[in-house]
Amino acid sequence: MSISTCKDTLLRLIRALPDPEPGPDPVLGVDEFALRRRRTYASILINMTTHRPVDVPADRTAETFATWLRDHPEVRVICRDRAGPSATGPVQEPLRPGRWPTSGI
Repeated sequence: MSISTCKDTLLRLIRALPDPEPGPDPVLGVDEFALRRRRTYASILINMTTHRPVDVPADRTAETFATWLRDHPEVRVICRDRAGPSATGPVQEPLRPGRWPTSGI
């Protein structure tokens, strides 16, 4: 049994699906990207379980990232590169049960 349909119909049906409900983000990925090459950069926070964006902070400073972490105590693991402001943000946070510094990983 085969059904013929066009790609536009399939895309429309997929886009009509509801977004999943936001939940806790225990595994967080942090990376920088260019909004405008060589001029404007930003950070993006990704839920590494669902691979969906969580937030784009207003700037990419370590202080902003540390504040975001304080507001979201459910984060247990942080995946990030060792360059840029995200490398120092988590280390400045005080250690709590379930929260480990990620420098050198």
